[in-house]
Amino acid sequence: MIYPWICVIRAWQHILSSPYAKSVHIPKVHWSHTSPRVLTAEWIDGVRFMDFESVRKERFNMKQVMNTVVGLFAHVSVFLLFLFFLSLFTISCKN
Repeated sequence: MIYPWICVIRAWQHILSSPYAKSVHIPKVHWSHTSPRVLTAEWIDGVRFMDFESVRKERFNMKQVMNTVVGLFAHVSVFLLFLFFLSLFTISCKN
């Protein structure tokens, strides 16, 4: 059985290969504390991109932040769509 968090980890790894990887810090997974039901990752201090007041205080460029978020979402969505169709193909091959 493939656990849902495995897809999340694969998506994170896929993000690392994207051109947006330099703009975003992706938490490292602590495999020694991870199980099929619990995914444990490092703690990151930061600002939520939807907290506009904090983003302004930190002097982030909102246009650049939103371009990065949308780009990452599109990058990961295509990858997850690929995994979905791959799983459909695998299921249909077993029947």
